[in-house]
Amino acid sequence: MKRINRLRRSIRFAFARKTPGASILGLIYRFFGAFHEELDDLQFLLRGGLIKGDKMGGLSGLPNVGKVLEKNLMEIGINTPEELRDIGAKEAFLRIRLIDPGACLHMLYGLQGAAEGIRYTALSDAAKDDLRRFFNSL
Repeated sequence: MKRINRLRRSIRFAFARKTPGASILGLIYRFFGAFHEELDDLQFLLRGGLIKGDKMGGLSGLPNVGKVLEKNLMEIGINTPEELRDIGAKEAFLRIRLIDPGACLHMLYGLQGAAEGIRYTALSDAAKDDLRRFFNSL
């Protein structure tokens, strides 16, 4: 946690100075020496709007949610992270399949991870097995 707090201060400092060429990921790589798990956690913090002054938020601020998935979620009437959590990943996926028949298993993993607030690669094996059985039953 100390490392994360120090990184938050470094990022705020870089933005306050408007340092040319200072990218958030560049600071993270320099600060952490590119430790993969820590980078995933920090990218989640950055995308989730947990760093004071961060302008991101909403669905795109969730882990695993890019522009395409955000568009699909908004098309099916899910506009906030709370709505996604209330509906659940499986129901959201079923609705997305109605508008995008090419929706794949990894999108389902991504939805579950977003609903839980974690990267889909961090889902437990039991959760992945459950989602895989659900996907194969469709």
